[in-house]
Amino acid sequence: MLVVVAYDIADKRRLRRVMKLMENYGSRRQKSVFECNLNERRFLALRSKMSELIDPEDDRVCYYHLCAACEKRVEGISEREHPVPKQEDYVIV
Repeated sequence: MLVVVAYDIADKRRLRRVMKLMENYGSRRQKSVFECNLNERRFLALRSKMSELIDPEDDRVCYYHLCAACEKRVEGISEREHPVPKQEDYVIV
């Protein structure tokens, strides 16, 4: 499933930690917006790790789940190509 994650983090230290976390899950589209192609397990892991990093009193994180039909309608204007990230599964041995 394609999930767009947008965040507003008040503290610079927490912001750096959130950015590093997000780089492991998706592709940056803007400074605080990432597109992530995740299965349910990876989404739940991301959400859990994110809740450990942020301060809910000061920070805000939104997860926008796009259906398959909506994903096909994603549009953008850019000089660079920004492909939608592919879902990746990892097996730790």
